Amino acid sequence: MGADPIAISTATASARTSREICWFSVRKDRKGHGRGRLIEGDVKAGFEVAVVDDVVTTGGSTIEAIEKCREAGLQIVQVLVLVDREQDAGMEKIRMALGGDVPVVALFTKSEVRHAWEARQTLSLSPQIP
Repeated sequence: MGADPIAISTATASARTSREICWFSVRKDRKGHGRGRLIEGDVKAGFEVAVVDDVVTTGGSTIEAIEKCREAGLQIVQVLVLVDREQDAGMEKIRMALGGDVPVVALFTKSEVRHAWEARQTLSLSPQIP
């Protein structure tokens, strides 16, 4: 559920724009009670959607969400990942699962996050000039 807060925040922020969007969540398994849906939220077959994930390693959970969206008749127009861990060719596996015509974007890579952290550590260790 790491991507849910990202999706909710994006949808909330869109309410202040001319293009309001809704959010939805893809469950790993159906619940044994309630509606028993795999996809929760205000989306219907035919809707254009972006699949959002917090982190990609192998790409497995993102691909599983993509498959469930497709089974529900949703049209995936983009996949957005917060951090690509740059392992196990996860991003490439996602691109292959989509067939190459859907943009797959990572906002950050593990290397970029590490570099930023290392730069901060160097700055915090530098002597302060009065």
